[in-house]
Amino acid sequence: METKKILIPTDFSVKSLELVRKAIVETGDQPLEVVLLHGTILSNSITDLLFFSKTRLVRELQSKEFVEACTVLKNKYPAKIHSLYVEVITSSSSAYFRNFVDATQISEIFVPPHGLLNFKGAKGFDTLPLLSKCGVPCFYLDQEKQTEGETVGKKQFANVFLSGLK
Repeated sequence: METKKILIPTDFSVKSLELVRKAIVETGDQPLEVVLLHGTILSNSITDLLFFSKTRLVRELQSKEFVEACTVLKNKYPAKIHSLYVEVITSSSSAYFRNFVDATQISEIFVPPHGLLNFKGAKGFDTLPLLSKCGVPCFYLDQEKQTEGETVGKKQFANVFLSGLK
């Protein structure tokens, strides 16, 4: 069976990885290559631009809980997740995003509910307005009610990955 490449925006919170689990459920038995998308604005400084490293930026933005949650997802769904990785875009231009989607051969985009992701905490910009304008099929996921007082950490980690176990 052919692997489908899907795009899911992320703010590097464990809560954002719930979208990956929902996408796995929505796509049935088809193996997935999951691209987690984050948008960041680059500095105008020549020095910053010369020494910009996508790998270093992603490493700085990922929390220990986020990395652990990605590992749990890969281990929980080994037959479904062919690969799971982060891509960074550096412009909020629609043309730039369309070129990015074409170059990476994204076949579907899973869009979270408005307000689920907090891009300010991850030194980024909101990529959601770009998603519906690129010409790739978008699937809008429903937001489940969150328990009041949940924060990033072990409780949220457990809620995201242990929900729906059978």
